[in-house]
Amino acid sequence: MALRAALFDFGGTLLDMQSDTRAHQRAYDALVEKFDLPLSGHDLYEAVQRELEPRQSQPGAPWVSVKDLTHDAVLEVLSSVGHELRMQDWIWFWGAYTSLHRQYLVPISYAAGVLQDAKRLKLHVGLLSDADRESLDVAMDAVRLKPSFDAITTSEEIKRSKPAKEMFLAALEKAGCKPQEAVYIGDSVERDVRGARAVGMRAIHFSTDGCKEGDYCVPSLQLVTKILKELKVTA
Repeated sequence: MALRAALFDFGGTLLDMQSDTRAHQRAYDALVEKFDLPLSGHDLYEAVQRELEPRQSQPGAPWVSVKDLTHDAVLEVLSSVGHELRMQDWIWFWGAYTSLHRQYLVPISYAAGVLQDAKRLKLHVGLLSDADRESLDVAMDAVRLKPSFDAITTSEEIKRSKPAKEMFLAALEKAGCKPQEAVYIGDSVERDVRGARAVGMRAIHFSTDGCKEGDYCVPSLQLVTKILKELKVTA
């Protein structure tokens, strides 16, 4: 069945996650400096990540916002070093956190190009992300990709995280097409590839470390365009 829609993951597929890590680290450096905390920014970042890991949504789990998760993790870590996280402190930190993400985030190479190629092929171009809308808007403003999408589906909207079928079905409904008429591009085997294939979509696994699953595997987004062209003319 000919292709009508190309749906993309965001973090790790279009967004360079190393830049996301840099933004986080700079935010925690700023928090340490402002309140003269008894640990380095790097150590604070690592401690918060350890708190976040069990709190973050597991595949298919109900959605919780990045902001709420981060607040609770930072509160716990600061309490452990004897610092009370007052509301005004949190408001300041979240402002710095979002500002630094706008400053540091960058797209993966050829992210804009592959989205433009999909538009030239007259495909519906959709985004399907586990991020909440506030965090996603900050990131997309930074990497300037938002105008490329015809529709955006988030876990905040669906109240579930990938690979929940509801996520993919909602994106397909916005695209106005059947699963067999869409392809999903993502970097996670469990959340992206398996989630898409479970509802009958074809999946392109984007990975620079080698692919294990997927109808197609690519180490560069530039190679996605060729696949889209081939699928576009498949009867």
